[in-house]
Amino acid sequence: MLGGLPSPRKPVEWHGGRAVTRDGDDWTAEFRLGVSRAMALIEGKHIDLAILQSRSPSCGVNQVYDGTFTGVKIPGQGAFAQALRERGIPLMDAEDVPE
Repeated sequence: MLGGLPSPRKPVEWHGGRAVTRDGDDWTAEFRLGVSRAMALIEGKHIDLAILQSRSPSCGVNQVYDGTFTGVKIPGQGAFAQALRERGIPLMDAEDVPE
């Protein structure tokens, strides 16, 4: 939402380096803007761990959908997860949080 995406919104998957909907709407710029703004918000903060939503095109930690909108999951990370990892912040998938 920091990048200007509506909520709720159509599902988005990464395909060919682009964040697209099943209908072909390209929201790559909005995703990248959201990541940039989120990273600016945490600049200078000490973060012990980020717990992120599973398979999200922004926050997927271990897997993302393959871009075919068929439910197929592949190894990979969402855009925000990648940025956090590059900054050295430990990540955890929400599904891996102990009960």
